[in-house]
Amino acid sequence: MSRTVRIEVTAEDIAKGRRWECTLCPVSRAIARVLDCRPQVGPDSVTLFCNARRFEDVRLPESAQRFIQDFDARVGRPAPFAFDLDDVPDTIPDRPSTPAPAVRP
Repeated sequence: MSRTVRIEVTAEDIAKGRRWECTLCPVSRAIARVLDCRPQVGPDSVTLFCNARRFEDVRLPESAQRFIQDFDARVGRPAPFAFDLDDVPDTIPDRPSTPAPAVRP
């Protein structure tokens, strides 16, 4: 079984992302923030590594493919955007939310 996951590439992802780095580019950073895995992004797909297991490649939508191509080539000014990542295996969990810090009285 598989599911669709909404991925948002933020201005911070873009600022901290590295060109030509499949595990440190803005798209990879955004996927890693949402899914509990280590994504490795290619020009048209992403491979999700979780618990030392490799999962099938998941195809990236055209908007993400264009963003990666333009980001790596330094074309234009990259802007935050969102996309749906389809066919994510159900066996890959969502990243746990960080609990809010305790408030001291």
